[in-house]
Amino acid sequence: MPKINSKNKGSRVELEVVKILEKRFGKGKFRKVPSSGALVGGKNKEMSENLDISQKDTLASDIICPPNFSFSVEVKGRKEASFWDLFNKKAELNDWLNQVYEDAEFANKKPL
Repeated sequence: MPKINSKNKGSRVELEVVKILEKRFGKGKFRKVPSSGALVGGKNKEMSENLDISQKDTLASDIICPPNFSFSVEVKGRKEASFWDLFNKKAELNDWLNQVYEDAEFANKKPL
């Protein structure tokens, strides 16, 4: 079985989410953050030291959203998920939820 390039997969899934959001809210309003993933969110918060709130808002999540969009968008692509992970404190899901909540708070948005 060939090895999956997770960076390419993540980029592909992020582009799929952009298309879904644009279908609902209009073309050209959403973009994938360059380099696949948040540039100043998650573990990269120290890189935001000299940025203003609009720059943080733009770069803290996986998807660049219009200024009036209330959410910070974190994208994860998995083939399958277990319902029981909702109850497992050690599940990767909890790390993802913590990340999206922290990034949303950082950008003064709601997590999505």
